[in-house]
Amino acid sequence: MLKKTLFILGLFIPFILNAQTTTPIRVFVDNDWAQLQPGADPDGSDPATAYGYDAFSTIAEAIAAVAPGGTINILGGIYREQIEISKNLNLIGWRGTVVLQTPNTSRNTTEGDGMISTPLLRVHNSSQVNIQSITLNTILPENSIPVIGISFQNSGGSIDQVQIIPSEEIPAYFDQGISIKNLDGQTRNILVTNSLVYKFTTNGIIASGNGLHVNITGNNTLPNTNIDPLQAISLISGASGLVDGNNGATTTPSPTPSPTPTPAPSPTPAPTPAPKLTMNLSRTATRTVAIDEPRYAIGNPTLTTIYLSPTGNNANNGLTPSTPLKSLNAIGPFIRLREGISNPDTPFTLNHTGYQILLLPGTYPNEIRGHIMDFIQGTAQYPIIIKSSTGKRADSIVETDLEFQGVSYVYLMDFSLAPKSDALHFEKSDHILVRNMLLDGGIYNGRGKDQVSGPVAHDMFKVKQSQHIFLEDSELRGADDNVVDWVSVQTGRMIGNKIHNSHDWCAYVKGGSSYIVIQNNEIYDCYTGGFTAGQGTGFEYMVAPWLFYETMDVKVFNNIIHHVHGAGMGVAGGYNILLAHNTLYKVGDDSYIYGRTQALDILKGGRECDGDPYLPGFCNTHLDMGGWGYSFVSGHPSQTVWIPNKNVFIYNNIIYNPDGYDTVNALFNIDAPTTSPSLSHIPSPAVMDDNLVIEGNWIYTKSWDHKDPSYFSYSKTCEAGSSCAQNVIAQKNVINDMPPQLVDPEHGDFRPVSGGNVSSMLAETIPDFAWLNVPSLNNTAPDNYRTIPVGKLSNKLTLKYPGMDWSQPAVTPPQEGSDGNTIGSGGNSGSGGNSGSGGNTPAISSGGTNGNTPGTGGSASAGGSGGSTNGSSVPANPVFIGAPAGQVDNAANNSGNNTSKVSNEIPNEVSSSSGGASGGSGGTGGTDGSGNIPDSTGGSAGASGNTGNPTGTPASVETSSSSASGCSGRFN
Repeated sequence: MLKKTLFILGLFIPFILNAQTTTPIRVFVDNDWAQLQPGADPDGSDPATAYGYDAFSTIAEAIAAVAPGGTINILGGIYREQIEISKNLNLIGWRGTVVLQTPNTSRNTTEGDGMISTPLLRVHNSSQVNIQSITLNTILPENSIPVIGISFQNSGGSIDQVQIIPSEEIPAYFDQGISIKNLDGQTRNILVTNSLVYKFTTNGIIASGNGLHVNITGNNTLPNTNIDPLQAISLISGASGLVDGNNGATTTPSPTPSPTPTPAPSPTPAPTPAPKLTMNLSRTATRTVAIDEPRYAIGNPTLTTIYLSPTGNNANNGLTPSTPLKSLNAIGPFIRLREGISNPDTPFTLNHTGYQILLLPGTYPNEIRGHIMDFIQGTAQYPIIIKSSTGKRADSIVETDLEFQGVSYVYLMDFSLAPKSDALHFEKSDHILVRNMLLDGGIYNGRGKDQVSGPVAHDMFKVKQSQHIFLEDSELRGADDNVVDWVSVQTGRMIGNKIHNSHDWCAYVKGGSSYIVIQNNEIYDCYTGGFTAGQGTGFEYMVAPWLFYETMDVKVFNNIIHHVHGAGMGVAGGYNILLAHNTLYKVGDDSYIYGRTQALDILKGGRECDGDPYLPGFCNTHLDMGGWGYSFVSGHPSQTVWIPNKNVFIYNNIIYNPDGYDTVNALFNIDAPTTSPSLSHIPSPAVMDDNLVIEGNWIYTKSWDHKDPSYFSYSKTCEAGSSCAQNVIAQKNVINDMPPQLVDPEHGDFRPVSGGNVSSMLAETIPDFAWLNVPSLNNTAPDNYRTIPVGKLSNKLTLKYPGMDWSQPAVTPPQEGSDGNTIGSGGNSGSGGNSGSGGNTPAISSGGTNGNTPGTGGSASAGGSGGSTNGSSVPANPVFIGAPAGQVDNAANNSGNNTSKVSNEIPNEVSSSSGGASGGSGGTGGTDGSGNIPDSTGGSAGASGNTGNPTGTPASVETSSSSASGCSGRFN
């Protein structure tokens, strides 16, 4: 039976069971138990004890039976119920496998404001109801009565990891996804995080009423494309709070209207569209409204503080700075003791408090390596946080390897981890945050083959079979294998980190890892490769339904990758992979790394059965479900099969090898097709260039001027007519025209030179992905494990400043005056204005050469004059190629461990750069070709104008039939 299988796999249900009470504080629901007799033990040695007491087949029965404040764990299945909750409780689904579906006959509800609706899950008059990991869908046809997914009325609590989507059987839509109403004006708080409302018709998430404070972060809201939605996320009628990092439009509270009628304004004539600026590659300057990836939102959890000190004593109570514990290994037993759980292997969930473990200053010496708190699962409200008491990671140094299994909501923050083997390892865990950490495995000198300075760890941050993993603003360094190794991770982000010094890869994600964002990182001193989406994996380590591609829905953008002996970036067995707006410097130079000495790798992924004795038969099980792989164990002459690529987009990157530092083998290494064995279920031939698109990149590595173009079509890869044919790549990219002008990349300053050739090169528009021809498992797989959830299809990216306050927009729009979106052009460059009072609006002066660029900065005392009238204009906020502005300087935060700094500027406007000194007034803007005069007051002046770059002879692009060599160790 499915649920029994879950226990056998080690995916344990958390629980706290107190059989001494007459009303259970934890109950379990499984729709397979409907035929049981009252009092029967439904799961043997597993946590439920008696059907009808703490075990039920319907959610409604469990709600009626559980004690106020208790927890209901729902096992996987489809539950055809309409739920009503009017007491405090926790409703937790089993790892996204629970589907709540409207019954054929559903009740209508009249709310306190008179609105009649049909809510699928209704919460009312409760102070704390927490809902987690449940999918809701409706089969009710659209009618005049709104169908609502979750309705909160006069209640507080949280909604986390919830999906509100149409049924696959009958695609009916919810009118509103989540409706939160506060009708009595009392103060209430609600947290809505990490959830999806898909194809709603009126509101995705709407909150209303005085006294209501909401925190809505990290959600996706997508309307039905056939309906014009009111709003994706709305705060109205007095509701307030934080709305940040969501994918969807937002309405913020508006002031109470004046009782005096205000006449309607006269219609404003639509502005005449400015002509598009066309450069040598048909690039178009566009203003793009984009969604960026937010930092993980911790919220305001309930916490009990525990203190640790290297001079403490594990016999202390740990509750004050003067009575601290001593050992990190004491944390798990300490929490279990306080929660009344004696067995160290019993999984349970915190339900009344989380724990904050504060590390007092000092060095915590190496202890026996172990799992310090396995199977203790926090929640969004009750997490486990381990952090430095000072907030400075240099103050608290832990020399013990940290391993975790089966944990949830564990946050590691603000301290240093300096072990001598694997530094940090999570397995079968979820909602893990690593923020402002130093993971120091020693220094491997990646700029010379096999040069090692001191001892190094093996892997620095390894994660397996886990979900919702967040690595933020940390430094990870030193590994004889890989610094970051994620296997079968679904939903994860690496943002704002320094990842460096590895003997193999600096970072990769593989083994079915999906929904991953790699953004604003500095990756360097790697030997085999910088970052790769995919690689090779042991079939038994993968998790259904992600048993096909090595990785799906991975977006790698706005990173600096430099001094990598192998390929700077790569894809090996990926679907819907985006590599965009990255700057690569000195990559692919070492001929000892066979098959990887090129700037970019587009390779086949590997798949084999490692024969792990702890996971016997898993390869056969996955193969029987229809997954891609083999059941032959390692050592069989044909144990490895190869995974294709599909929809790989490579856009707007700078790849720069200065003269004298050249790629050895090829500019691109694009693997040839392979023949797949019929038993593997892999398409045959498995191709690596299916919708491979390479556009808008600036590539300079002079070693390829002499190569024969016939190398490109070797092994029938990227043939004429394909999206990556040689003539297409030559037309759509700048290759070896001239080196990009960066300030000082050799010493860590990757900013474009102000007014240089990079600042004039506009980016190609990146198309969105589709989710087509995605394989699914067959009917031997459990119902809820057959279909892979849709990834994030939008490829609209915000160019952010790394290290800034991520709760604010990346670029504050200027306070533009009339026609402020255009700049004067034509004629000679005039002088720009100085910083005026206010300082928010860039001064706009004359046009540059060819009408493409702004004027120079003015003096400290007076504004400069405008240029002459003679040319076209461009929209504001164009997007340029390469990595974005800002500094990758997170490793220096609090610790002083980092001395290098990566800074990359992109202007807010075409005319924004270093202008005159503060104090003078802004210069008069030049007129454009249509006679419009842009606003010119305040802000800093424009940068010097530059001409566009001529298109030169492209470099050759070579393909290779080499296998994914260089994979060290086993495929796990």
